[in-house]
Amino acid sequence: MKFGSRSIKQVAASWVNELALRDAATLIGDGERYYHRNVSEVADYLFEHHGSVRILLLAGPSASGKTTTARKISALLQQKGMQAPVVSLDDFYRNTADLPLEADGRPDYETLDALDVPEIQRCFTELVETGASELPRFDFSHKRRAKRRTSIRLGAEGVLIVEGIHALNPVLVSGLGDTGFLRIYISVLTELVEGEETVLSARDCRLIRRIVRDQRHRGSPMEETLDMWESVCRGEERWIQPFAQTADAMIDSMHYYEPCIYPSFLRGAIATVPADSRYAGTAARLNRLLDRFQALDPACTPEDSLLQEFIG
Repeated sequence: MKFGSRSIKQVAASWVNELALRDAATLIGDGERYYHRNVSEVADYLFEHHGSVRILLLAGPSASGKTTTARKISALLQQKGMQAPVVSLDDFYRNTADLPLEADGRPDYETLDALDVPEIQRCFTELVETGASELPRFDFSHKRRAKRRTSIRLGAEGVLIVEGIHALNPVLVSGLGDTGFLRIYISVLTELVEGEETVLSARDCRLIRRIVRDQRHRGSPMEETLDMWESVCRGEERWIQPFAQTADAMIDSMHYYEPCIYPSFLRGAIATVPADSRYAGTAARLNRLLDRFQALDPACTPEDSLLQEFIG
């Protein structure tokens, strides 16, 4: 199975702005269909190969849309009558007290060593061989493994959907063979350009998504998100990018119209960054970036859009 771009795609920012002004419904519809087409193709493939593919491994960097995409694939498969539970590799975290530390003494959640790899391999082996296993749960409120486990029963033809930043790391399936797995990489794979200039890079798109999500869903100020971003990107370059090209298929989660709906969310966050902050330059740059796009009412975003993961 091969679909999706293996390199960054470029789309003219002027085309986005022209449609935003003239025909916003078409711009939004094109963006949504572009993403949903690849999601449907993954679900169709899994249905056609039910019984042989037991585990879908879905990896991608921060703010790529892994969680929503996993749930959408699961919903499509359930509509076809298949068992398709979703689990996150986050549930395989070691107790926080046992995690490796970064140079500044903070727990390193990005490293593969933060996960209980032997436990992942045990659960994967059971699911491939028997279609059933008891998976751990991580209690984020207490930062440790919960006592209760999650019982997974796939039956003869179901598929487990596993999402996480390390899902494509071959260490997780070392010794388990290549059969029974489908590997998908998801990220923002489109950049908006004007001539030779990159107006909105893939990384900046994900950064904006994360700033908006952290503020709306976690109450985190923009400076806090920016303070973590450098470490997040280092982790991606070490633990995610080396394995992206090993995926069976790629999903581009860019929605062409999304920079047009972010101003109403991001302007307020930018305003909270003090002029003497170490991140004042980044805040000013993102503010200028927003000026390059025609603003749209966020209410235009469909209720089932992946973007609701960040703005909803």
